Amino acid sequence: MIRTERLRLYPASWEQMDAMIASEQDEELKKAYTEMLEGCLRHPDQWDWYAIWMIEKTDGTHIGDLCFKGLREDGIAEIGYGILEEHQGQGYATEAVRAACRWAFLHPDVRSLEAETDAGNAASQRVLEKCGFRPNGTYGEEGPRFSLAPIEVKNNILTAETFIELYSSVGWEPPCEAQVRVALQNSLAAFTAVENGKPVGMVRLIGDGGMSFYIKDFAVHPDYQAKGAGKMLLHALEQFIRDSIEPGWAVSLELISTKEALPFYRRMGFEERSAEWDGPGMMKMLR
Repeated sequence: MIRTERLRLYPASWEQMDAMIASEQDEELKKAYTEMLEGCLRHPDQWDWYAIWMIEKTDGTHIGDLCFKGLREDGIAEIGYGILEEHQGQGYATEAVRAACRWAFLHPDVRSLEAETDAGNAASQRVLEKCGFRPNGTYGEEGPRFSLAPIEVKNNILTAETFIELYSSVGWEPPCEAQVRVALQNSLAAFTAVENGKPVGMVRLIGDGGMSFYIKDFAVHPDYQAKGAGKMLLHALEQFIRDSIEPGWAVSLELISTKEALPFYRRMGFEERSAEWDGPGMMKMLR
């Protein structure tokens, strides 16, 4: 089962799918449901990849369905989804598809996801784009096809040019290129989030390597925010530190947050310094 703030998703049982087929009035949907059930029966060891996934609100209200249509040998899985009309326009489709994509990419054999929409279904296309899918230039029986590749995090590939581009994308005024090059050369590590070869986020780590580490220049392109890139960057940075220190050492990981990013850092386990027993964080710019 997949849980989100408002939803829960789970693969339907044989009995549930059989009941859906029996009650469905739309012949095209009945045919699709039947094919999915037959896929489950042919591949019982991959039930989740062929089953209809139920989309429910946390109170148990059924609001839609989702499916993966199997996992191919080339590592590509196709995703399909639908939200009942009375529940559309409330962000449920985007929330469900994002959660399903995160679940799918936990599978080591998944290389990318694909989806197909009706050419005139702008709402469905917006859902895919919000979830990071991009048109792949091909068309299926229904219309244009979209692809989503997993975001990867790589260490020490960040260039000054990419740094300035990502820095600027979040509205910050970047330093000059020469200054960025010096900063990158003297960083302990610089992590870059990449999707389909395109850098979409970055974070730098500086520190003494023994007691204190500091997060700098943590930026994710606005088009890729709230899609897991930030969490992946931070996880990679923290793992780098754990791999660098001796067993039993405790070190501090520090940062200065923007107001907008405070909820994210709190969710990731960071705590604000208490002004009751300690002074506030301070900084001074030199020119």
